[in-house]
Amino acid sequence: MHDEVVRGSVFVRPPLAVSLLSIGVHFLLGTGLTDGNATLAQIVLVWLFAVGAVAVAFRKTVIEQLRA
Repeated sequence: MHDEVVRGSVFVRPPLAVSLLSIGVHFLLGTGLTDGNATLAQIVLVWLFAVGAVAVAFRKTVIEQLRA
């Protein structure tokens, strides 16, 4: 039971973390996402940064889940 809860939470948290982190980075850099005028390149760059940051943060957890 505990493994299912942990395994499920691993795959729920990263998408939310990516979304929140990317919005925060757009806001801090002033790229305009929050104003609705960010360019496609800015959005893609910030999303790639956010995905990389979340992947690094959850790397150990994902590796443990894959071994289980």
